[in-house]
Amino acid sequence: MSDEPLCGRIDARLRALHLPGALQRYRELAEASGAPEAVLPFLEACLQAEWESRELHRYERNLRAARFPVVKELSGFDFTVLPSLAKARVDELASGRFIPAHETVLLVGNSGTGKHARIR
Repeated sequence: MSDEPLCGRIDARLRALHLPGALQRYRELAEASGAPEAVLPFLEACLQAEWESRELHRYERNLRAARFPVVKELSGFDFTVLPSLAKARVDELASGRFIPAHETVLLVGNSGTGKHARIR
């Protein structure tokens, strides 16, 4: 098969999805189709969709298992309640750019001011 980078990505995804039978046979089956150049990108897209579906379901399952009393999102936060809180700064933190940069973020304030709610 000529598209080794594509096959490498498919191999990795099949391993991650724990599909050893498909991993052993997909190249042979793609060749047998007569059009592996069409079948392999389709297979990769299907595997990506399955991976994303499993990730979403895992996230939802973990969220339910955590049994949080109330789900709060930043989109519902009323910035008029705390005028000293800069929305631009909160949006910057919400982007998560500090994570790959290995920067530390400290939220300091009195008890009950919503520090914990803002980091979700």
